[in-house]
Amino acid sequence: MEKDWKVDKIMRLKMYKLCISLLSISVLGCAYYNTFYNAKKFYAEAMKLKKDKETTPQAAKDLLDKSIEKCSKVIEYYKNKNRARARWLDDAVFLMGKCFYEKGEYQQAMRKFDELITYLPNSPFYKESHLYLGKSHLKNGDYIEAIAIFEKISDDPRASFLICEALFESQKYTKAKEKYEEFIEENPKNDFKKKAILRMAEIYTILLDYNNAITSYKDFLKTRPPRDTRFEVELKIGKCYLELQEVELALKTFTDLKKKTVDKKKLARVNLGISECYRRFGNYEESLTILTSIIEDCPRTEESARAYYKKGMIYEENLANLDSARIAFNKVKEEHQSIGISKDALERAVSLERFVALKESLTAGETEKIARNQFLLAELYFFDLQKLDQAIEEYEKVARDFPDTDYGPKAVYAVAWLYENEKGDSSKAAIYYKKLIDEFPNTEYAHKAKQSLSQILRENTE
Repeated sequence: MEKDWKVDKIMRLKMYKLCISLLSISVLGCAYYNTFYNAKKFYAEAMKLKKDKETTPQAAKDLLDKSIEKCSKVIEYYKNKNRARARWLDDAVFLMGKCFYEKGEYQQAMRKFDELITYLPNSPFYKESHLYLGKSHLKNGDYIEAIAIFEKISDDPRASFLICEALFESQKYTKAKEKYEEFIEENPKNDFKKKAILRMAEIYTILLDYNNAITSYKDFLKTRPPRDTRFEVELKIGKCYLELQEVELALKTFTDLKKKTVDKKKLARVNLGISECYRRFGNYEESLTILTSIIEDCPRTEESARAYYKKGMIYEENLANLDSARIAFNKVKEEHQSIGISKDALERAVSLERFVALKESLTAGETEKIARNQFLLAELYFFDLQKLDQAIEEYEKVARDFPDTDYGPKAVYAVAWLYENEKGDSSKAAIYYKKLIDEFPNTEYAHKAKQSLSQILRENTE
């Protein structure tokens, strides 16, 4: 009896130790579940802050860092344990990868998704990891690698769509268009169909196929997009009509859009389109009035900067008021320095200042100096202001009025070169090359003219 009692006591002691051990494991498991729960909570809060923003705000990044810290603790705890018991390991690795992705740290994101794919192939996050791995490569500009990853799970419509996106981002527009068309046909009810239709319209616009672009934009509008997206698309339709010289249709599109728009900056963008329509109609006064109202309503904005730029173009190209054009171009950078057209506007302002100075210098002075300035004026018309016909006219003035200067033969050669290379008129170019050979036979330009004339004659006899 005493022996049985001792055996029973030993068995109870072993059971007690086992229970304590199991309880410890349970408590630790629960603790690390709570750690992972907090990691998910921080991630969710970060995504609320980010919403639809293209870049992640700093406050959201701080929350993502907290999530990464919690995930690291879970991974550290489970990494040496039997994977069958590592319950939250793949969850933590996947979430950590997503955190890095949202922070824009794509190399670190790739490492985490690669880890999950390589070491946890049975994870329910296996396919999602491929998607995020491919998207990380896409964000990093590794388009070929991204496509290769997406093709591994191409049975997933999301991967198929992302292949299209990779082709689009890599500027392979013709191939992208084919893939988007396939996607739309194979996934008529997929949520990504709307984006695919919009991408098709954007590709047609890039390829200058404005008729098909308008058709695709209108197809997209049938999908009832959000108000802001609808506005952008209707604005693009109006611009496509302008590219097609369908000015009346463009004006109707912009006018209809204006009736539905309240926001000042959006109204300014619509009015920029309307002002361009009036400019095309030749109603420069009305166009300038609209541009002035944009500047007054939205000062120091991208829209006001564009309005000043358009005013400069009207003054320069349509009204030949170069002083007013120069003033308008100089205003662009003051309104919005980062706008893409500010550099062009500044260059135009400088060119116009030089233009005025050169024009004033043609009234008096030594013959050689006047000839030089007349030649420089022609150069300015061609290289700075991109006005080919005016450049030819100014070169001809040099050749006619200053034949005995160094600039006479140089101007004749310039006219011949412009007709041949810019206007594609080899017959007219040949006339000037022959004039150069006959009237200035001992110049370096005559030697060049003989070579060019010989080439033209060869091409005409072939």
